[in-house]
Amino acid sequence: MKEKILELRKSGHTYNEIVKQIGCAKSSVSYHCSDKVKQKYKDYRNKNRKKSIKDLKSQFGGKCFVCGYDRCLTSLSFHHKNPKIKLGSVGRLIYDKGKRAAILEAKKCILVCANCHGEIHEGIIHI
Repeated sequence: MKEKILELRKSGHTYNEIVKQIGCAKSSVSYHCSDKVKQKYKDYRNKNRKKSIKDLKSQFGGKCFVCGYDRCLTSLSFHHKNPKIKLGSVGRLIYDKGKRAAILEAKKCILVCANCHGEIHEGIIHI
């Protein structure tokens, strides 16, 4: 569809004409034709994703499972208790498959701060 939209736009068709010809939404046409619109959409999507991740961290306790650190949600991450059943990182799943998939994956994890997470992976802390 992208190629068809760009081809029609290059040949001088208006957004409305393209919408009628292809049968897609006007937002789809503007997304493919305008770098500014595309960047605005990406910025919005990233902002939304970051908010969803912070909300999810709060929902799952908002503090480190090991040491209780709770000053900065950005410093907390989800650590899979059993990496063999890991579908993907919680943050990536929010981005790719939505909040519901991320919640299901987060249930397989513990929330830990950056320091404790590193020590878990080094074998200093055993969960």
